[in-house]
Amino acid sequence: MSALSGSSRSTIVRINYRISQKHAFPTPVHDVLTGYDWVLGNLIHKPASTSRYSRIGHITACLGVCGELVGGGLATMLALTECKTGSKRLLAAAVNNPILDWVFPFELSTAEDATLEDEDMFQSSNDMLNWWNQLETKEASPRMKATPAVESSWKKHADSPILPTKVLLHARDAFFRRPEDYFDRFASPICFFRSPSAEIIYPAEVDKLASLPSSSDDSDSATQRNLYSDTDTISTHNPSHHHQSPLNPANLPTLIKRRTYHRVHPPTNSGLLLPHMYITTGRESPLLDQASELARQMKRSVMRQARTIYHAEDSGKILQLGEQEADRKVCVSVDAGAGLWSRAAGEEWRPRIEDVGVWLRGRMRQRVP
Repeated sequence: MSALSGSSRSTIVRINYRISQKHAFPTPVHDVLTGYDWVLGNLIHKPASTSRYSRIGHITACLGVCGELVGGGLATMLALTECKTGSKRLLAAAVNNPILDWVFPFELSTAEDATLEDEDMFQSSNDMLNWWNQLETKEASPRMKATPAVESSWKKHADSPILPTKVLLHARDAFFRRPEDYFDRFASPICFFRSPSAEIIYPAEVDKLASLPSSSDDSDSATQRNLYSDTDTISTHNPSHHHQSPLNPANLPTLIKRRTYHRVHPPTNSGLLLPHMYITTGRESPLLDQASELARQMKRSVMRQARTIYHAEDSGKILQLGEQEADRKVCVSVDAGAGLWSRAAGEEWRPRIEDVGVWLRGRMRQRVP
């Protein structure tokens, strides 16, 4: 806190959101939104109506948000939904190894499906111009192409000494009671930009039993979930049969990979303007792929917004301005190791936090959306 406050030269508010099986989703989301509303109501003062700034809608209060891991996902959610235009707005977000999608690669079993990738996902800023020229055609008739299988960062760095995947799975156990909630956009904010990459398939007997009413003394057991097993499936205890032996793993609900489609965010005429985003991760982080996807999706959406903002007869000029806007608003830093901000990262944590503070201070000073 002190390192961030000193480097950003800003007032820092820490939101202690609750997360446990007792306070599962959506409680952490509600806590963050409540904390944000408290900041607006108690620390941000509305300018007098006679102020010149209030008449022209000038930004009179700049807010930024930052977070790591689960907090990084919640910070991303807040940044994507509270970036409203006006005199008080969330202008910037800095996130470290954010958990943006609670469906993890190992659960999407088939290798063939794992190699499918949307054609309209650019891999670097150098590809943006050609990608944009072909975007309309591809959105009208989406196609999928097979690409060489690449080992996911989740699998490659599963045994990271600082951030092992088992820790993330335990966090998911605490965050959710129902696997259906993995797909909620406020829980998995990458789903603001695309549809979920999986769906839950329930065996017929589970669907039938789920429709039966449960007795009152079974209500507590109905909320207990076993979200991870050695069989790479998601399982739940049947509320009306919790005294019986566990179901055969073959009869448990499973996650099946599905084709994704792009979503437009922010929606047209929503009054939202995407904030500046500083995304940090590590070369040996199992969440490297999620951070990289957020950067791509953010740049894509910034370019789409720029297309509606800039007016020029030369379409090439519009594309150039859109690319510049995407590079200005979305910054990515990939550090050594897992790249965490916390003290678990060793001596590197303080300079990383100070870099975040300096970046936030720069965005606040500029006051440029």
